[in-house]
Formats: sequence, C-alpha cells, structure tokens
Amino acid sequence: MLLGLLLGGSWHDRFRDVSLMPLEKTSIGRLAQQGPPMAAEYQTPENKVPGCLSTVFVHATLADDGTVHFLGDSDAQLTKGLVTLLVKGMSGNTAAEINAVQPE
Repeated sequence: MLLGLLLGGSWHDRFRDVSLMPLEKTSIGRLAQQGPPMAAEYQTPENKVPGCLSTVFVHATLADDGTVHFLGDSDAQLTKGLVTLLVKGMSGNTAAEINAVQPE
C-alpha cells in the first residue's frame, strides 16, 4: 500500500488509502506503542500541555551533565506517538542543542 501511495493514483486515492490505514500500522502508531507510561506523580497541571484536545503531559529534568531528559504520555495514540518522538529524539541533548533545532 505504501508503494502505491508514493508512486501512483490521484491525491484523492492517496488520501483515502492513508485514512483507511490503522493508526497502529503507521510510524507514529508504532512509536505510541513503544512509549512507556508516565508515572502518576508527573501527571500534574504544571506538566499538562495547554490547548491540546487530548490529555498530554510532558516533564523535563536537567541532569548533572547538562543534558535534558523528557518523560511524556497522552491518552490518545496519535499524540502519544508524537510525545514518544519528542522523548526519544530530544532526551540526552543539552538545552542549547534542543534550542538549535529548527522546526521545518
């Protein structure tokens, strides 16, 4: 199916194929399954992401070596996958390295 999305069909067909794909078979869906649950002690109002329709929590700590480490969780698979991407991709970097990331 992925090859068909990349190589052929109209935009309508491509979109239809993607919308019919179960979330757990997408990369974000697989990431959501890899994300460990966040301890209840970190699911606080201070760690809740504002303005999100899903309930999302992100907690960051600064280690002695200057690296930042993230924990995160969500009640929805899509946002849990995105949070897991943040946790895996940004944890272990310094604040300067994180600030240098260009969201393009």
